[in-house]
Amino acid sequence: MSRKRQGWLFSSLLVAGLSGLMNPAYGAFPLPPRLSGLVLASDYTVGQADAMFPLSGDMSRNLYVDPALSYGTDNQNQFDVGLGYRWITNQAAIVGGYFFGGYSRVDNNARLWIANPGIEAFGSRWDAHLNAYIPMGDRHYTAGTEIVHFFTGHSEFGRVFLMHQYAGSGADIKAGYQLFPHSSLKGYLGSYYFSPAETNNVWGGAAGLEYWLTQGVKLIGSYSYDNLHHSTYAFGIGLEWGGLRAHRADPELEERLTDPVERHVAELGRGSTIPTRLKAKPLITGDQPTGVIILLGNNIAFFSEAGGPNNGGVGLSLANCTFENPCGPTDFSQASVNTLGELLPLPNTRFYFNGGNYTSNGQSISLVPGQSLQGRTVDYSQLATGSARSTLFIPSLTFQGNNTLENMIVGGSIEQGNNSLENLTLVGGFINEVHVRVQGNNNVIKGSQIGLPGDIVVGDGVSVFNESDNNLLIDSSSLLIEKNNLGSVFGFYGSVFTNTTIQNSKIKVLTTPVLFPPETVFPLGAYADEGAILTLNNVYLQVVSSIVDIRETKHPGASAGLGTAGGTINATNTNIFLSGAGEETEGILTANFDVPSSIKLVGGTINVIGPNPHIFGFHGKSPTSLATTGVKCLINGANVLC
Repeated sequence: MSRKRQGWLFSSLLVAGLSGLMNPAYGAFPLPPRLSGLVLASDYTVGQADAMFPLSGDMSRNLYVDPALSYGTDNQNQFDVGLGYRWITNQAAIVGGYFFGGYSRVDNNARLWIANPGIEAFGSRWDAHLNAYIPMGDRHYTAGTEIVHFFTGHSEFGRVFLMHQYAGSGADIKAGYQLFPHSSLKGYLGSYYFSPAETNNVWGGAAGLEYWLTQGVKLIGSYSYDNLHHSTYAFGIGLEWGGLRAHRADPELEERLTDPVERHVAELGRGSTIPTRLKAKPLITGDQPTGVIILLGNNIAFFSEAGGPNNGGVGLSLANCTFENPCGPTDFSQASVNTLGELLPLPNTRFYFNGGNYTSNGQSISLVPGQSLQGRTVDYSQLATGSARSTLFIPSLTFQGNNTLENMIVGGSIEQGNNSLENLTLVGGFINEVHVRVQGNNNVIKGSQIGLPGDIVVGDGVSVFNESDNNLLIDSSSLLIEKNNLGSVFGFYGSVFTNTTIQNSKIKVLTTPVLFPPETVFPLGAYADEGAILTLNNVYLQVVSSIVDIRETKHPGASAGLGTAGGTINATNTNIFLSGAGEETEGILTANFDVPSSIKLVGGTINVIGPNPHIFGFHGKSPTSLATTGVKCLINGANVLC
C-alpha cells in the first residue's frame, strides 16, 4: 500500500475513532466539547485531529484542555496537549491565551520536545493568532554522513561530511476573515519565522481559503512559500463535531468560544510542526585533522569532445585521459583500450565520457575484461541520462567478461552506413553487422541505447549478440536495429548455453525498403527475416517488464517477437507488438527439432498485425512446455485466445 493511501486510511480511522469520544452526554462539561479532524493532500498526505474539552466556563468564558496530534506519510508526526482560556470582553471580541507542550518527530527521525505559548482574538467574522515555538532540550542531532565526490588525475575521491540537523525557536502569526456576509467562505494570511542554530533562518508566508459545505464538513485550499521548502500547495477536507457553533456564516460571538486553536502556519503538508535545517561539517579524525578523504577509485580514463591528443589513442601515457587532461573524441580505440587496460596500467579501466560524440574511425573494439564504459554529466559527477548520454560511433563493440556499458549510446557504423549502398556488390554471402558482441561472463548493459535511427544494416545484423557459455544482464535499455529489404536482423540474439535477463527495456526492429542501384549483385537464395529476440540451443532467457516492437515488414520474409530453437524463455509483463507484411508474422516462434524448448508467459500482451498473423508459430516439433497466464492476445486488433 502506498504511503498516501496509508495516510488517508490512518487519518480516516483517527477521525472516526476520536468522534466516538464525543458521544457521551455533554452534561459532563460546562460547555459542549468539540472534535475537529482534517486530511490534507500535498507533497505528502497528512491527517490532523484535536479535541477541546471545556473544564470550566459559561457563554462568556471557556477554560479548556486541548489534545492535538498529526501524522504524515513523510514519517513525521506530532502530539501535544494545551491548556487555554478564552473570554468575551465588552461584548466586542473574544481574547484568549494558551500554552501547549508536546513531542514532534521531524526530518531524519529526530525527536523534539516543544513548548508553544500563544495569544488570540476573535470577532464574529475575523480572528487573529500569534504563536511562539520553543524547542526544549537538545536542538541538534547528527543526521548521518554524506560523501562529496571530486576527481583528480585518474582517481575519484570522496570527502566525508557529517550532516548536522538544527532546530530553533520561532513564531508565526495568522489572521482570518469571513470574506462575504452570509457566506461561510473564509480567507486567511499568515507569516512565520524560525532561527535554527548555525544555519540560515527560515521565513515564509502562507495564504488559504476554507468553505463549509455543511455544518460539519469544509473544503480547504492552502499555499505557502518559504526559503526552505519553497512552494507548497495543499488541499483537503475538514470535519467537525460538537462545540457551540450553530452558524458557519456570521456567527454570534459566543459561538466561537469553542473554535479550534489556530497554530502551525509553517510546515504545510507535513506531519511535523516546526522546520529544521541541515548543515554539513567535515568529518575530523586524529590522523585527518582537516577532514576525512577516502579513495573511491584510481582507474578512471576521462574522455571529452574537447580533449586530446585526439590522434586515435596512439602513444598514451598516464599523463593522458586524466580529469585535468581528458582524452579526445577519436581517442577511444583498440590502441587506447589495450594501453590503458594492460600496459599503463589502469586495471578494470572505467572509461568516463562527459557528453558528445566519439568515433573509432571505423575500427571495431574489443574491451579488456573488467573494463566499463559510462556516460557521465559534463563535470563527470553523475551518470548522464537521455540525450545527455555520450554516443560511440563504432562498427562493433565486444565484451570479453565483467564488462559494463552504462548510460551510453552505441551505433552509427562508419563502414556500413547509408552511404555504403553506392556501387555495392554482395557476392557469396552477406555483410554482417553486430553492434555489441558479448563474450565471457558477467556482462551488463544498463541505461543504454544500442543502435541509432538511420543506421541501416545491409544484410544480416544483430543489435546485441550474446555468444556461448556466458551470462548477460540488459537493464533499462533500448535495442534498435533497422534494415533494408535484404537479409535477416535481430534485436537480441542468444547463442548456445547462454543465460540472459532483459528487464525494463525496449527492443525495436524496423524495416526500411531501399532502392538498390543497378550495379548491385544479390547472392543466390537471399532471404529477409527479422526477430526482436531469437535464442538457439540450451539458452535460458528471462524477459521482464519490457517492450518488443517490430514494424513495417515490407518483403516476403517472416517476423517473430520471441523465438527459440531450443531452450527456455520466461517472459513476465512484457508487451509484444508486430506489424508485418511478410509471409508469416508470429508473436512467439519455436523452431524445435531435437533440443527441448520451454516457453512461459505471465502477463503482458501479444499484438500481431499482418496478412498471415499468428500468436504462436511452430516450425518442427511443438515446444516441450508452453504456458500462458494472464496474457492478452490480439490479431489484427481483435481479441483472441492465447
